[in-house]
Amino acid sequence: MRSLAALATAELQDLLHRVRSGRLVCPPRVFELRAAGLDRHAEAIAAALAGLDARAAEALLEVLLADRSERPGPRVGLVWTGPEAKQATSRDTAVVVRELFASATESVLIAGYRFDHGADLLEPLYQGMKTRGVQTQIFLDIERRRGDPEDPHDCAQLFADRFFHKHWPWGEPRPELHYDPRTAVPRSLHSLHAKCVVIDGQRALIGSANFTDRGQTRNIEAGALLDDRRFATRLVEHFHGLVHAGHFLRARSG
Repeated sequence: MRSLAALATAELQDLLHRVRSGRLVCPPRVFELRAAGLDRHAEAIAAALAGLDARAAEALLEVLLADRSERPGPRVGLVWTGPEAKQATSRDTAVVVRELFASATESVLIAGYRFDHGADLLEPLYQGMKTRGVQTQIFLDIERRRGDPEDPHDCAQLFADRFFHKHWPWGEPRPELHYDPRTAVPRSLHSLHAKCVVIDGQRALIGSANFTDRGQTRNIEAGALLDDRRFATRLVEHFHGLVHAGHFLRARSG
């Protein structure tokens, strides 16, 4: 069932309709699923329905859809930097970020942020890694400087070394650092502009505010804090998929 959890509700409904109508023979094979227009999740569907006849596959899909209909929707909160309205319903960005890092018990994924005085925000994360063994991955947006090495991998490693020197002053344990090699190419037009934090595969913060003094205290920035395991897990899996496909590379930690 876990492999089917990545499908959107509409995709599950379509799959159930195909099984009920006999348009999809069970257990389905990957090439048949692709021919039916379900190529994005063909392998996952084939694995989940392996060994099931039409009746069993139909029952499984019905259970999944019933579970989604009864499950409460994701909790979403507004996260804000800047002046507030008289009746504010948002939470302060810097406060939320520190609380998220302090609450992590298993894993943290951070992607796309720029840093200045990063240690102020990251100190609760370091404590979690040190005392609770929280596994942390940071996907960096490379900012080239004049005089940086031409080789993109050397440039990215230098950027990673600067990150640890300036924003992670505590030493071990250290997070894994990953980078898109395209962003380290001289005169690159690519960037890692997506900004997100995922905590324990359960909560995700997505917004515009960098981990800088401007982004956390001075600019007007907006973000959404989602408490939804399915969404958070898909976001983490998407980044991990990019790593496995070689679109992100890991920098040395020292």
